Amino acid sequence: MNRALSKLRDELLDLQLELRNSKRCAVALIITGTPAAGRSETINELLSWLDPKYVRVHAFGRPDFGERRRPSMWRYWQSLPMRGRMAFYFAGWYADSIADPRRASRPAKAKRALERIQQLESMLVADGVKIVKVHLHVDRKTQRERLKELSTNKLTRWRVTEEDRWFAKHFAQAQRTAQRCLRASNHDAASWHVVDGSDTKQRVLEVGAKLRDALREAVAT
Repeated sequence: MNRALSKLRDELLDLQLELRNSKRCAVALIITGTPAAGRSETINELLSWLDPKYVRVHAFGRPDFGERRRPSMWRYWQSLPMRGRMAFYFAGWYADSIADPRRASRPAKAKRALERIQQLESMLVADGVKIVKVHLHVDRKTQRERLKELSTNKLTRWRVTEEDRWFAKHFAQAQRTAQRCLRASNHDAASWHVVDGSDTKQRVLEVGAKLRDALREAVAT
């Protein structure tokens, strides 16, 4: 495993350099997932392998008053990477559709949101942006154990939010909502990759391999 990780790290760094020099495409990595499935850890690990000067990381909260007066995708348009660069997104434009199961009570609105997302992704791919979409998952038992471990450590308890606790309490509902959204937004222009987040090394190996494949396509375009 360590040898495979070391090889992958070298490949990603080399491909990042090729991407910067070619400036043919950009790459956007979107990571969603179950709370405590390792989203932050995975992105941090990948950043430690790459040249961080050429990678932007974005995590969006609720839109403010000014953003609510603009088109729903405006905030994401502003964050898109330039050709030759990469951007990593915590949930990205799926922040509500997948990350908030409470939208399940408004299916018509959720459907329109997913249709706008598909339009955005198709447009980005046509414009030379390679999109990698990864959904990390763990089972209920693993999630509760990890959240408990984070909560009982005074150095990490701040990472457990009220939203995380809600997700843990409504695990089955959250899983159903995520699965519906993944199916509805899985299309040829940008397909989903579901990765088991239980094993930390295997998780980053699988996500890194998906990113590597996208970079290979980008530099070969």
